Amino acid sequence: MNKHFKLNVLAAAVAATSLFASATALSAEYDVQAIDASDVTASAGQAKYDMEEGKFASVGSNNTSIEVFDLETNQKTVIADNGASKSNVGMSGGVAFWTEGVVVGHDTSGVLIADQLYKFENGSVTQITDDQFSKKGFTYDNGQATWFQNEEAASGRFGKANLYVYDGTDVAQASDDADTVTKFDNNYKSIKMDNGQVVYSAGNAIYLWDGFANTKITPDTYNAEFADIDNGVVVFSAQIDGQEDEQVYKYENGTIEAVTSEVLGYTGFYKHSIESTQIDGGVISWEIYDRQFQRSELFVSENGVTTQIDTDMAYGDAVLSNGNVYWKNGAAQVGSTVMSYVDGEVSEVYATGMVTGLDASGGDVMLFDNTSGIQTWHLASEAPEAEETTVINLGSEHAHTYIYLDKPVTIVVDQWSGWSWTPGNIGIGISTTDGSELHGLEVRDSDGNVYNLNTWWDSVTRPFYWEPVTLTIPAQHRAIRVEWWAAG
Repeated sequence: MNKHFKLNVLAAAVAATSLFASATALSAEYDVQAIDASDVTASAGQAKYDMEEGKFASVGSNNTSIEVFDLETNQKTVIADNGASKSNVGMSGGVAFWTEGVVVGHDTSGVLIADQLYKFENGSVTQITDDQFSKKGFTYDNGQATWFQNEEAASGRFGKANLYVYDGTDVAQASDDADTVTKFDNNYKSIKMDNGQVVYSAGNAIYLWDGFANTKITPDTYNAEFADIDNGVVVFSAQIDGQEDEQVYKYENGTIEAVTSEVLGYTGFYKHSIESTQIDGGVISWEIYDRQFQRSELFVSENGVTTQIDTDMAYGDAVLSNGNVYWKNGAAQVGSTVMSYVDGEVSEVYATGMVTGLDASGGDVMLFDNTSGIQTWHLASEAPEAEETTVINLGSEHAHTYIYLDKPVTIVVDQWSGWSWTPGNIGIGISTTDGSELHGLEVRDSDGNVYNLNTWWDSVTRPFYWEPVTLTIPAQHRAIRVEWWAAG
């Protein structure tokens, strides 16, 4: 049904420089690094970029190239820089997908353009589609792709469509009703793919393609949309005939059950709505959208327990990955702060003035900061858990304390009860007991100052304020002796 061929002169050009600027820790949970991706764009929304664990793909700033970033090796690959306009970018199963707009004719409405699907795999570019049909809703999973295709060719309008699936080798038509009128939300989220199964909205119904057959899974009384699928479980939002409010529903093994029982309110004349229903890693998320103020409340459901995790998020921007949720806090689709919900806890990932792009995979978050017109991509990664630190009180003045540094140690001086005078400083002396000099042994005070100690014995002096004095020493598998004294 489809032609497959390799294009010539499309060898990858690998950047020689590192992608990362110096790391900056903006919270206790995430390390954030600027990415050398100034020549890629996020201005046109999610269709221009995508992330898969360890890799990130984006359209170049001129919209005519695809750039793939390997976040583990710090390398950038430029592909398909051929002057054709690019969109619908996806990273899936190590494969980069995108579409190129091709002029296929003209009518009274102007130029007619059909998007053709391409992929970059194992160093080669392959064109997947070659036809006259308009397409929308491209979604990718595990090296496969799916989309809606207009059955009226490039007619200049999009409405009557069928579902098509690319299984990594061939393209197949997966729906059989050419009169289906397909619904799209603003981000074309009415089609989702997981493990070769596809769920999508058509008319007011939800359909499921299981790889062999296409089945309508919602009754005629449901006005349903925002479907998603994970391991064969489908979620969607719907308003049932005769009921006032939308709810979130789950479809599993042929049975539909309600996830919510909301009573949706109003802001002015605008009724709130449930939108952007998602499922991944067994966690369900959705938004209750306030149309007047263009902001949402964000909810998750896990193991039957519903939790509200934000009251003022940017509408339609939540990303659900491996059971974790990432979103922009702030109205009108431009968030001031990027947040995360991981293991039941809400954390700040990144604080800035204008985040316009966001994606996440494998615990990593890519975000596009456009503050003051300065466009910068950042990679936020979960910071490693801090190594357990042992706290040791040094006891009375001049007492000797022997310590083996097999783990980080914080030493504390606070035994001055009964003193009748006020010293100016506290001295802490450290000597080696393992037959080797200190050789720059690093210690850090409570203000963040770092001292490198040398020879067989060295000391640190800290001002005295009638408060505990602390020093932290990292693990070094060394044996030391420590004592303290009051001075001046």
